[in-house]
Amino acid sequence: MLRILWRAAKCLVEDEGLELSGHLAFTALLALFPFLILLGALAGLLGDAATGGRFVAIMLDFVPSDISATLGPAITEIFSTPERGILTFSGLFMLWTASNGVEALRVALDRAYGAGETRTFWHRRLQSLGFVAIGVVSMMLLSFTIVLSPILMKFATRFVSASTAELIFWQSSRYAIATGVTFVALLLLHRWLPNTHLKGRELLPGIIVTVALLLCNASLFSLYLAAVGRYNAVYGSLGGMVVTLIYLYVNALTFIFGAEINSVMWGLHARRP
Repeated sequence: MLRILWRAAKCLVEDEGLELSGHLAFTALLALFPFLILLGALAGLLGDAATGGRFVAIMLDFVPSDISATLGPAITEIFSTPERGILTFSGLFMLWTASNGVEALRVALDRAYGAGETRTFWHRRLQSLGFVAIGVVSMMLLSFTIVLSPILMKFATRFVSASTAELIFWQSSRYAIATGVTFVALLLLHRWLPNTHLKGRELLPGIIVTVALLLCNASLFSLYLAAVGRYNAVYGSLGGMVVTLIYLYVNALTFIFGAEINSVMWGLHARRP
């Protein structure tokens, strides 16, 4: 296993994964707010923007506090004043911008799996737009599960005390939702984005490693920030945004590393021209 990880790390460098991760981090930050604006506008159109905002706030609990403090106010503003009229021409532009993030993921996966892109531009772009639409709808459906939380909590208090039930239910449900959403999203991205055809079992090793590392990244990055602690002295008021980009960069490296693990395990590098 260590040999596979070492070879995957070498391939990550050879495939320009360090440089592609920077592109992924920038594109992810650029696409994040258009995606959330679309989500907020759709939630407002359905009359339940507050629930969508609470779901996004829960997901922010899994990132370091410095990053949550940077992104939190802007996200709160998006969901507190959803614009229903934005689902017109400007909504299409935001949809296009958000799809650029998916295209960046495609480039990274194609490079990791050694897949030459033969599909047309419009084929790829329509697929990326489809992924964004699926993401918006999925987050809307997941946000509605928050409404069910009080009902489930009431059922749990029949067996244990209220305080114990709340603690167990809240902690377990948060991590279960985060892990499940991440796993399914990675499986869909690895399966459909690159111009190659790998079976589910061939994708699982890299996805499992990626999910495990992503869950650890937040804690490790928080420890790093606590040890450094003076990034504001270097970057001033831009410190929070720079730290956010660094965190996205680390997660992008993790994403590409998972694909490289699959590529090494199934000999895709050996078959490259």
